[in-house]
Amino acid sequence: MSEAAEPQSQPKPRRGRPPGRKRKDPIDAPVDGDYQIDSILNKEAGKRYALLDKDDFLMKFKHRGYRKVERTAEGARPVLIDDEDIGSGYQVRGLTLYECDEDRALAYDEKRRSISEGRMAAINAAAERTGGYMTRTHQTMGK
Repeated sequence: MSEAAEPQSQPKPRRGRPPGRKRKDPIDAPVDGDYQIDSILNKEAGKRYALLDKDDFLMKFKHRGYRKVERTAEGARPVLIDDEDIGSGYQVRGLTLYECDEDRALAYDEKRRSISEGRMAAINAAAERTGGYMTRTHQTMGK
């Protein structure tokens, strides 16, 4: 009787990163900007500055009290200015420089933070009621 040759199972190739090798992440970098170009010179104490496009200003910042920075000899200005003599404000790569009083900005931030903390407290309370397990049913039915 001849022995049937059993096919030897090949070890499955290892998936993923080889052992002992660490991931090399790049250094942190600005997502939508450049730290050197987006800097503001001559900042006034008690003001917060932002470089915004028109849509962001209208949708997210106008109601917070931001207003366009006017050109003055010694006032706040961006490091890089696209249009030296054009208009009343400052433009940097299509973005306009706006300012807001720091107190007003902090009050808005605190209001938004308290809303967020209230939502998180509700989520944590629901998780505790359900033993750490939450489903849509638990959230909507209150069980």
